[in-house]
Amino acid sequence: MKLRIRGNTLRLRLSQSEVEKIEQEKMITETTVFPDGEELQYVICPSDSSTNVTKKSEGALTRIEVSVEREVLKSWAKSEEVGLFGVDPITV
Repeated sequence: MKLRIRGNTLRLRLSQSEVEKIEQEKMITETTVFPDGEELQYVICPSDSSTNVTKKSEGALTRIEVSVEREVLKSWAKSEEVGLFGVDPITV
């Protein structure tokens, strides 16, 4: 899985084998380790509730998690659609 960040936009690009894992309701995780030991982890995973994006930080680990409703992921993985799109506005 590849992560692209541009402005306030996240893009996760999955390989065909990763799409197959999503269809099987498995989580996909990638981690980038920086020279100073800090880590950036990005995840796409099935959710029982709603679709959302969260950021969590614990020590040297920052995790960006994109949770997508199970039924949406299953339907998408079986379709000819090349992407899932959504807006998660920032509230202050």
